Amino acid sequence: MIASIRSCLYLVVLLVIVFLTSPSESYECFDPKNPFEPSNLKECSSESDAYSKLFYGSQFRNWNHNNTNATDSNAFELSFVCDPTMSAQTCQKAQNSFVTAGALLSKIFKFPQKITVAAEFADLCKTLGGCDSTGTIIGAAGPSRFFSMTGEDGAIRLYPQALTKLANPTGPVPFDTHDIIASFNSKLAPHFFFPGDKNIQPDQIDFVSVIAHEFLHGLGFLSSWSPALLPTSDVVIPFVIPNGSQVRIRETNFDQFVIKTADGKKLTDYTAALSKAIDGQTITSDAALVASIKKVATDISLTTTTDYVTPKAIGFLPRGKTNIKDAVLLETSLKPYSIGSTGSHVDDATYARSQDWLMTYVDTPGKTYQQMDKDSGAAPDAIVGPGTKAIMESIGFPTADNPNPFVPTIVNESPVLNN
Repeated sequence: MIASIRSCLYLVVLLVIVFLTSPSESYECFDPKNPFEPSNLKECSSESDAYSKLFYGSQFRNWNHNNTNATDSNAFELSFVCDPTMSAQTCQKAQNSFVTAGALLSKIFKFPQKITVAAEFADLCKTLGGCDSTGTIIGAAGPSRFFSMTGEDGAIRLYPQALTKLANPTGPVPFDTHDIIASFNSKLAPHFFFPGDKNIQPDQIDFVSVIAHEFLHGLGFLSSWSPALLPTSDVVIPFVIPNGSQVRIRETNFDQFVIKTADGKKLTDYTAALSKAIDGQTITSDAALVASIKKVATDISLTTTTDYVTPKAIGFLPRGKTNIKDAVLLETSLKPYSIGSTGSHVDDATYARSQDWLMTYVDTPGKTYQQMDKDSGAAPDAIVGPGTKAIMESIGFPTADNPNPFVPTIVNESPVLNN
């Protein structure tokens, strides 16, 4: 059977990531290992590009791929390779799904620049394993590169490349060849419903919905708060970034707006407190780091380890909002914490049947995106609900209702507002 839980779109998100000096004198940038590990970062370099993070990278380098250019109505530019064992018809259907997903998102978001995607429809059962009676890996998409950027509050956070480009930074910025990397399992083709197919079956999931969901993760719908994945530690904190024998704490720009719904406390304040106490410490062992994290967590009364497994305890308060009731609830109902599902999706119990259905962690078999929109009362082809739209506007993507979002700046530059 195929797994209907979107957490299968990820393998393990490693929160202990490597910090090294950027190849640019002015810019810090980091590359994920692949789409399934967006937080397993390493120093970006000229030798690393989008193709090196995909399983069919050699096909890209040999120009054995298809390109779909961006248009006035579709900001997404696609470089696509397909499993050579798949029929030409299936490969074309898969490619069309990527194009359709990009076109739908381009109706909602007014991307001032094209969004470039390197995508593969690959045999993930062979390359990754994990295809058995308990579930099958569907796929994933994520940012191809992260950059350290400064927000309006002066805090330094990790921004996906797509958002960094919108800031129009000057100088030799080491952008990757593509903004988003995507990998989906070709062996699930019979269980995907593609554009042009006649009737979706009960055991099929809508491939356009899956891709649109993952594109949003690639654009920055991604939290850093997770168990630190250190021995004997289950404390939920932002990224712990080693720098030689020292460490620093870093969150994503998404996390600037994450709050505790009980009292409205901003998690970014906890990040600042953790950073102040831990950054620059000399760490002699994992045990010493765990002890330090636990001590600081106790000192600042950090409750996220409990909050992230308590339903409706964590929310995203959109930019400009101050009332806790305006927060978009994030997924925190899973016990234990589910890496890849908890925190980086909207609450399934609240939004699965609402217009924000797209960003829950659970797929809905037997329903096309058109049917999901109709059932939720959304306009045709809406696909992005009001809560999801507010989240993407808050992290920096323009829409017709919010054409001038805040523009972050590269570290060491002063923040400016786009008027």
